[in-house]
Formats: sequence, C-alpha cells, structure tokens
Amino acid sequence: MDDQQTLPPHFQNEFDSMKNEIDKLKKLNDDQKDMIYDQAMTIRGFQKGGAANKNMEEKLTKMKAIETELKLKNVELEQKSKELEIENEAKNVRIKALENIVSTTNGPSQSSNNDKQVLQDETKKLQSICDKSEKKIKDLEAKMVETENQNVNQRKIYQTENEKLKAIVETRNIRITELNATIRNHEKVEYNFRSKITELEENYKATLERKMELKNREINEVKEKMKKMADEIKKCKSESVSGIQEQSTAAPILPTPAKRGRPRKSKVAKRGGRPPKAILPPPPSSNENVTPTATVSVKRGRPKKVIPLPSIENKENKENEPSEESPAKRGRPKKRVAFFSP
Repeated sequence: MDDQQTLPPHFQNEFDSMKNEIDKLKKLNDDQKDMIYDQAMTIRGFQKGGAANKNMEEKLTKMKAIETELKLKNVELEQKSKELEIENEAKNVRIKALENIVSTTNGPSQSSNNDKQVLQDETKKLQSICDKSEKKIKDLEAKMVETENQNVNQRKIYQTENEKLKAIVETRNIRITELNATIRNHEKVEYNFRSKITELEENYKATLERKMELKNREINEVKEKMKKMADEIKKCKSESVSGIQEQSTAAPILPTPAKRGRPRKSKVAKRGGRPPKAILPPPPSSNENVTPTATVSVKRGRPKKVIPLPSIENKENKENEPSEESPAKRGRPKKRVAFFSP
C-alpha cells in the first residue's frame, strides 16, 4: 500500500489495472481447476456404477459442454497473456522515454535532482512490478501448459471411458432386444395356451351337457320302464289271485310236499339196465273221466302251474324204452323227477 501511495496517478491507474487483470487470471485458473476436478469426479462416477442410458447421455452432454468451456477459457487466457506482454513492453518503452527525458534535462538543480530521484524510485518500483508481473505471466503460462496436458490426458481418459460406455450400452441394447423378443414369444405361447384352454373348457362343457342329457334320457326311460314293470307286476298279482280263486273253485289243490326245495332224485339202475318208473298214485274212483293233475311249487307271487299226469306218463314211457343205439354210445342215464298227484 505504501508503494502505491508514492506512485503518480497515471502510473497508479496502470498498476491497478494490472492487478485487476492478474486477479482475473487467478480466478480463471481456479475455475479451470474446479472444472477439471468436476470432470474427474464424473468419470469416476461412470467407472463405479453403470447408470441408466438417459443419465449416461446427460453426463456425456455435460462433459462435452465442459470441454468447450475449457477450450474457450484457454483461448481467453492466451489472449490475456499476450495483452499483458504487450502492455509490459509499452510500459518499458515509457520508462525508457522518461529516463531519456531525465538525462536530457539542462542544469542540475535541487528540484531536478529530487525529481530524478523520484523518477528513479518510480522506475525501480515499476520495474519490480513489471518483473513480478512477468513472473506471474510465466507461472500462468506454465500452469496453462499443465492444464493443457491435463486436458489431453483427460480427453484420452474420456475417450476410453466413452468407448467403454458405448460398448456397455450396445451390449445392453442387444440384451434388451433379445429380452423383448423372448417376451413376445412367451406372450404368443401364453396366448395360444389360453386359447387352447378355452377351447378345451368349451368342449368339456359341451360333452358334459351331452352326457347329462343322455343320462337324463336314460333315467327317464328307466323310470318309465320301472313304472311299466310295476304296472305289470300289479297286473300279474291280480291275475294270479284270480287264477288261484278259479282253481280253488274248480278242483281242490293238494298242498306241496313237506320238504321244500329240489325234489328227490330217483334211483337209477346200473349201466345196461332200465331206470325205475316213477311211482304214481292211483286215479280217483269217483271221477274216472277227470284227468289227474300234479302241482309244482313255483316262486312266491306267481300262480301254481297245473300239469296233467297222462302227458308225464307218456314222456316217462318213451324215456324208459330201450334205445337201439350201441351200448358203447350209451352214457349215464338221465335223472328223473317224481311228481305227486292228488
């Protein structure tokens, strides 16, 4: 601050402008560093986790915008460094001109000596300021070179990462297309399967309805047959009762033998002999013209069958007659059943 107060006003203005420009360059350098740091962090974020395709595209656009901004800032820094160099050269020219003016002054005097001293001090201060500004410019140029190298390296890293991300996106897109194709195939299979299920259900319902109709018809037919059978049974019962009553009025019916079941088998003679005739009771003396009858027990509910005895005797006589066949063909004699008559 003391150096700035001793300077003349026109030099003070130039010094302030130089300082402001240097501060602007510092700010630009800091901003560039921040941008490079943000770019590195975004690349690390890409390396850590594969984000969605939309996020990746947005980040890629941001990276491109950052690159363009860095390029513009580098151009601005180069232009400002050139402008500072030009200004320093102009200041050096002014300083030399002032020195020449001081040397060409005629007659040494105390005032001129004092002015010379002041001018020399001012020139020294300006020279020191110019030297400092040149050093700062050189430092800034070195930093610019470093930033350019970093930008080149970052571009290479960015290109490699971009290629990797593009490969990942392509593989994912291929996988997505494959999955979409499989999903469509599964949907087609599911649609066909559901259509088949509906067809089978409809066919099953139709067959069930047909079977139910057939069963209902059969049940109705069976019911009708059962009704007819019941009517026939009632008719048979009524007819049997009427027939029994008529027989009881016409002729007395003897009771069935004591032992129920199958009748006794008649004894059969040995091979070659004649079987014995059935023993029949004598006919009644009172009614000689009446044909004797024999009763046979039948199942319950049915009327008893009346068989005339002469027909039975004729059958037995025919069977008892010797056959003209050879004895070798004769087999076991048939079993005979004896019927009882009143």
